[in-house]
Amino acid sequence: MLTIGKLDLDNKLGGCYILAKQQMRILNLEEPETLAEVQGLIISGRSAEKYRLFLSDAVWAENLQQVFSRRMPIFGLGYGLLLLSEQIGGENGLGQKGLNITVTAEFGREAQAETGEVLIPAYGGKPLAGIGYANLRIAEVGPNVGILGWDRGEAVLVRQGNYLGASFYTDIQQNLEIYDYFFRMVSDYRRYK
Repeated sequence: MLTIGKLDLDNKLGGCYILAKQQMRILNLEEPETLAEVQGLIISGRSAEKYRLFLSDAVWAENLQQVFSRRMPIFGLGYGLLLLSEQIGGENGLGQKGLNITVTAEFGREAQAETGEVLIPAYGGKPLAGIGYANLRIAEVGPNVGILGWDRGEAVLVRQGNYLGASFYTDIQQNLEIYDYFFRMVSDYRRYK
């Protein structure tokens, strides 16, 4: 059984749970050392300030850099996308070898949540409900990054190699479709590694 780590920047972690259909175990990460136990990582966040607070913890940042060096599948949702992005505005992000995208985010202002429907053509045109943020946008996409989903004409779901990023947030218990896609990425990674 594969173990996927779930790192919630807002620290709203529940208990560990199993997705038997996908043969996946979701492990909520509360200590940086537990990153060594996972074959894939989901990073989610709903607050720019919690993202900044997370970055101030050198132990977490160092352990996350080790995860990047392993090149294992990582899915950044909402403000978790910032940890995967090579550029945040005009500055280098933590994921310097992560997604070749530039994300804009306004700090110091409360995140303004807005509901949306993400159109993912690979799903046959069925929109996926998600919560977006007015102050978090994928501003630029590098040439080697695939755009998988759109909302109101903007790229909101991207993939580059083993990295998947979404500028929206959707919960694993409400919308399993996007997570199914990520779980297949993790399974492929383990099979061909």
